[in-house]
Amino acid sequence: MRDFEDTQEQYPDRSPGIGLALLLFLLLVVGQVLVATLLSSLEMAGARLDRTTTALLTTVLVYPPILWIGVRVAKRPWSECYPLRPFRVSIVAPVPLVSVGAAILILEALSWVPIPEAYSKVFHEALAGNRVSELLLVILVGPVCEELFFRGWVLRSFLCRYSVRTSVLTSALLFAAGHVDPWYAMIVFPLGIFFAWLVLKTGSLVPSVVGHVTVNAISRVWPALLSFLGYDSEKIREAGHFPLAVLGVALLLTVAGAAVLSRAVAEEGETA
Repeated sequence: MRDFEDTQEQYPDRSPGIGLALLLFLLLVVGQVLVATLLSSLEMAGARLDRTTTALLTTVLVYPPILWIGVRVAKRPWSECYPLRPFRVSIVAPVPLVSVGAAILILEALSWVPIPEAYSKVFHEALAGNRVSELLLVILVGPVCEELFFRGWVLRSFLCRYSVRTSVLTSALLFAAGHVDPWYAMIVFPLGIFFAWLVLKTGSLVPSVVGHVTVNAISRVWPALLSFLGYDSEKIREAGHFPLAVLGVALLLTVAGAAVLSRAVAEEGETA
């Protein structure tokens, strides 16, 4: 765990606790609702804003001021709240492998959990709209903003005040709660723990951003990827489960990637 002990000694009484984090999280949610409502009213007035573009603009408009408030509340520099420290490239290389494999395995596990059809329809319609806006939101803007807030400000603040276990689990719970969808939260929570582990071991948000981007990308491009590999993605979607061969490859990627990542992290720790 890099540099967090020094931070805890440097800011022993300034670190926001769970209560303040919940308040800032609530402010984030309320801000998103208010901005989304305002943008929707503009759409009703004649502006051409689909739901995905509205969600993208909401994220872009709400997260920066929340991140700024976080810095002011914590009374620490941006580099401490949102660390982007240098690290070995060898650490980032296996992150996409683990993320791809884990994402497929978690999606498969989730497919066995019954989801009401009406609820699923509402959730998918919420992201219906401009394809470019969807990709920007899901694969770039969303992951970056969420990592800055949940693994940056929230996790960093908690580590200065609570144990590592409490900090990781609580930040992952907030991360899952932020996605609203209780079924999707089942995927988000374990991923939140993994992303927090990456930050703990590297002292930087970049590896967690890479992992987050990879997972979100896979969630959007897996039908095209399977079609490229010769599978009928429509039949797989209707069946609701991945082929055994795909699951086997996903498991191999996860295990192999985790082994390489663990070794790279250990080497990083020895030279730190």
